[in-house]
Amino acid sequence: MTFTRLIRVALIAAAGYLLPGGCFAQPCTIGYIFTASPQPIGGTYAAGQTVTFCYTLTNWNTTNANWFHGLVPTFGAGWDLSTLTPGPAPPPCGGGTGTWGWYPICDGTGANAVPPIGPGFFFDLDNNGNPGDNFGDLCIGPWTFCFTISVNSGVDFVQGADLNVTVDTFGDSETGSWGSTGCTGDATTSIVATAGCVSPEAGDDAVIALCSTDAPIDLFSQLGGAPTAGGTWTAPDGSPTSASIDPLSATDGPYTYSLPANGTCPGDDAVVAITISTAALAGTSTSLALCSSSPPIDLYALLVGADPGGSWTAPDGTSTSSTYDPATYQPGSYTYS
Repeated sequence: MTFTRLIRVALIAAAGYLLPGGCFAQPCTIGYIFTASPQPIGGTYAAGQTVTFCYTLTNWNTTNANWFHGLVPTFGAGWDLSTLTPGPAPPPCGGGTGTWGWYPICDGTGANAVPPIGPGFFFDLDNNGNPGDNFGDLCIGPWTFCFTISVNSGVDFVQGADLNVTVDTFGDSETGSWGSTGCTGDATTSIVATAGCVSPEAGDDAVIALCSTDAPIDLFSQLGGAPTAGGTWTAPDGSPTSASIDPLSATDGPYTYSLPANGTCPGDDAVVAITISTAALAGTSTSLALCSSSPPIDLYALLVGADPGGSWTAPDGTSTSSTYDPATYQPGSYTYS
């Protein structure tokens, strides 16, 4: 294998140029595509937003017989590194043995290796679990690497924080065991963004008129606009309440929906102002049997839970008083309204 790679150096060297001291300067990464999904809006991402980045290396030049060996992303201070999740590693492009994998650190053993670096994707040619002691993936490409990460949220979110994501690629003389220097001229590539203050949306205020006999309602559904779920409700007396209220037992007044501040982004409130009218109660219907010689009786006193101030109607539809005299009044249904 060593002889094969030395022959490859001789074939490639004529296409590049040497800096003083013999350092071969031609880059290895010739073509790539770096994307973010979703893209930053106005150059910013919001608190807690999750973004997937994908880097496709489309054209690798084996400068000084350096095979592609590693890809390392670095992140601005506004990212929550605890959420960093690598996607599936690509298959070996060279079609031979070896495995791409995500490693927390890679310590190259070549004479010109960079200091230990990671986390990132590295190629383990001999599948021994240590990518730093072997060569890279012999191919010109393509390889695609994806990873997902979220913006800091809560007290850790700082408006304007650095959300740049930079990717650097490495040949196997830099992070592996190959001894001939190459790929030192590779440029890093970045997607530039900052942490934007996107305040939570509590929705638009609403005014609702209810009757005490109406069915329970969901206050959140009464808000206008596009409210964000997950906030808290406060009753008119300032006490916590749920989003569901029963007009029969609730008090009227302003019910406030609140979303807390997110780091340096302010919170938001919306109010549902409720007026509850008490329904008239005519009481519970009842019946009784009387003798024509029984004394007069107050019909209102027989009703349970009736509001005062109503009127009575006799069986023939005429108005009558609440006093029923069995000696003179006809039997039948007397209605209180």
